[in-house]
Amino acid sequence: MMAIEHELRCVMVVRKQTSPEKIDALRAMASANAGSFPAQLALGMALKKTAPEEAIAAFERAAALVPHATGPDSPQAQIAEVALARGDLQDACRLSAALPSPGLRSTALGRGSRAADHESLWIECL
Repeated sequence: MMAIEHELRCVMVVRKQTSPEKIDALRAMASANAGSFPAQLALGMALKKTAPEEAIAAFERAAALVPHATGPDSPQAQIAEVALARGDLQDACRLSAALPSPGLRSTALGRGSRAADHESLWIECL
């Protein structure tokens, strides 16, 4: 199996379930493929809720590999979401300000939030 096919399968696994065994497999894959954007992003996604600091490290590695990645699933947007989830509004705003457009910033800050919460976050970040 080609490496990229394996990476894409791992990303698909993350979206379906993240059992401890699958997370361990992702850690091993990401470690063995330090230069792989999909591997680092998949690891960050899998760890976002259970190990946010480790997730941030994986997202930062992914962002260093592809610094111009954009969209709500970009490493930068994911780091902003983790910061927001842990209540670090200042860091979330700083990170979301680096996203290329207000639409992406509002997606990064608004995902998983009630509309009223999103409004107040957007105003504070401006």
